[in-house]
Amino acid sequence: MTPRFARNLFAVLLWELLWGFGNACTSSAIFVTFLSQLAGSKRLVGTVGLTMLLGIPALVVSLWLAHRLRRKKVAVAILWAAQMVGWIVLGAVLRERTPDARVIVPIVYISQSVFAFLAGVSMAPTYELLTSVFGERFGSAQGLQLLVRQISGVAGGLWAASALAHDAFPRNFGKAFLVGGIALTASNAAVLLFHEEPRELPPSTFAADLKRTLREARPIASLVWVIACAAFLVSAESLFPVSAIERLKLGDEYAGFFASVTLAASGIGGALAGALGDKHGHARALVVSLVLQVAAFALAMRLFGLGQFYVALGIVGFASAAMQINLAGLTAKLAPPGSGGAWMAIMRWLTQLVSALATALVAFGADRAGYALLFGACMIPVFFALFAVRVVIRRQ
Repeated sequence: MTPRFARNLFAVLLWELLWGFGNACTSSAIFVTFLSQLAGSKRLVGTVGLTMLLGIPALVVSLWLAHRLRRKKVAVAILWAAQMVGWIVLGAVLRERTPDARVIVPIVYISQSVFAFLAGVSMAPTYELLTSVFGERFGSAQGLQLLVRQISGVAGGLWAASALAHDAFPRNFGKAFLVGGIALTASNAAVLLFHEEPRELPPSTFAADLKRTLREARPIASLVWVIACAAFLVSAESLFPVSAIERLKLGDEYAGFFASVTLAASGIGGALAGALGDKHGHARALVVSLVLQVAAFALAMRLFGLGQFYVALGIVGFASAAMQINLAGLTAKLAPPGSGGAWMAIMRWLTQLVSALATALVAFGADRAGYALLFGACMIPVFFALFAVRVVIRRQ
């Protein structure tokens, strides 16, 4: 391990240590449960999910930044910190003695809109930074990054469970969001510790760079379908915790417990996926993670007890993290030199588009058709993704 790699690994793991705790407090397991209780249905879950569409125009700004910044770490730190301020504002409002729903709902929409847009803007510079500082060991570094994030997230989820159990709605969620937002915002100072070599920028225009990136990406169109299916599956899996809370009639604190289980399983899945993907190929590791997704959805269709759900949640956390790590690793590997960040931004753009539409669709489906039919139908995109991955493997 070189001193430069060790320094960058320390920086990214410190980033994830704080990020993981805050991310657990604001995780989809907790946020979706909050939105469902606030609205009394999944309607608000679906409409708030549509704010992710703002990440689509943000791609243009993201690619422009990635092609114009010689050093990216300061911009990346500022962009990620600015995204998280909304959680602090929402948490502070919910901690008021008598928060007004007419105030809460607009703040939710505004904060999530800002989050979605800035998340889109930050993608290309962030991935350019990470792929440049870690090089060929990007997959392994990403796996360790996820492992530390999720271990910290387990602690954050357990703390959030305690906070949710010891106060009334919505003040209990306000405490979780407030503490989570502070941890997320502060974590981005660690990005400034990266050792980043300044990149020489050749004279070019943004339009020409964008056309070149899209032209180079054309040969792996099959991967686009895999990315779309993965985004749909992650959106559907965000309903796992609230589905158990409603069907098994559990208290709010279980949202925190479920977040901890998901994060623990994701940390293990991400660490194994990064190392095994670098060694044996990300496409083959992706196939294994997709097969596990089928088992998770099958277990979640009809719940007979809490133990069964914990098994399903553990499998889906493991498989979902492995799927996303291997998709990122495969995208970075197939990208031409110097284009990894741009390709990852395009992957993020597609994920944002599908996730926004899928969140609205699965929320509507859960209210109308029920969880059993919804989770059963989710196996269809899994099999479609498996077919698309086989096409990618043959073309490698």
